[in-house]
Amino acid sequence: MRKQQEIGNSDILIRPFKPSDRAAIRDISCDTADGGRPMDTLFPDREFIADVLTRYYTDYEPDSIIVAENESRVIGYVLGTTNPGRHEVLTDVAVFPAAAVKTIMKGTLFHSETWHLIAIALRVSFELAFKPDKIPSEYSSHLHINILPDHRGVNVGQRLLSGFIGHLKSSGVKGVTARVRSDNASGRRFFEKAGFISLGESPIIRLRIAGKGQISFRLITYGFKIE
Repeated sequence: MRKQQEIGNSDILIRPFKPSDRAAIRDISCDTADGGRPMDTLFPDREFIADVLTRYYTDYEPDSIIVAENESRVIGYVLGTTNPGRHEVLTDVAVFPAAAVKTIMKGTLFHSETWHLIAIALRVSFELAFKPDKIPSEYSSHLHINILPDHRGVNVGQRLLSGFIGHLKSSGVKGVTARVRSDNASGRRFFEKAGFISLGESPIIRLRIAGKGQISFRLITYGFKIE
């Protein structure tokens, strides 16, 4: 693989998802799940993380995936939905339960990291449920964008985002959201530069990282209106 500074826009192909991209997308999701870094220090089961983060999109709404390819290798993607209601239902009744059963069968419940993340998820979900300020209804879609570290900073993210917003516009979607950790400065700059505005923040989340102790951050929801 060539060094980052040698890779230009002409070397990157932005294209729709193909079924053969599924494994690469799952790998990238795990390698970038911790604020752009690998998730291995957070949770011991990569398959569970990949299922939760990507399975709805690859298996139920593949037409809403845009990928970036360099030298026949998938190096980034945008996942999203034009039907958030369907996404929520299928995630709750199909994706998450199946992933949970698989990880339980592997004995993951015996890991302290599992209970740590479960406690965080329950607390944040409870606090968000009673939070008075809701996301405006016009922001009816959401997206997730991830790029491998050696391909960041060469306009791949902007091109992926442009392709996905074009897809949303042709589908009649009026607005889209993305969530970024408050300690992810480069991610925040990316969305702000693209014209996204902050719509609110989650309660403080505290994560215990192996070898690093505890870190604290909020999830910032950014929104973009599609004209």
